[in-house]
Amino acid sequence: MNRKINKRIFKKFVPVALFAFMLLVFFIVGISMFTKSVNSYGKILSSKDWIILRSSGLIENILVDNLNGTKSSCYITVFERGDAGKFLLLPSVSTGKTIKTSDTIGIVCSKNLEQKISNLKGQIEIAKSELKVNQTGEKESVVVEA
Repeated sequence: MNRKINKRIFKKFVPVALFAFMLLVFFIVGISMFTKSVNSYGKILSSKDWIILRSSGLIENILVDNLNGTKSSCYITVFERGDAGKFLLLPSVSTGKTIKTSDTIGIVCSKNLEQKISNLKGQIEIAKSELKVNQTGEKESVVVEA
């Protein structure tokens, strides 16, 4: 009787074990057939590019958004006729370096701009002097005569 039970268990176990073994082999072979490595060349792009262009008489600043494929902003600085203007890129700025907000990357040199800046600084000093005079009030001699 014990032999009959063993034969029944064996008859049920062999097909199940064979099925499990075939499933395992199929799974391993199937994975190795469908998984392959792919080699390709690609270019990693930044999300934004800042482009500075120099040409005769003007400087263009362009901010390109690579995610949307649009120009976020575009500024053009035009030098006046007869002005010897130039843009000097600092040697510390080179390709591949990271630039942060408020970093100085270059200097704009222009005789007309320097003259305008000098005039504006003079106007600021005049305005400060006038403010100081107005804050102190009337002089004592003027108040006594009234």
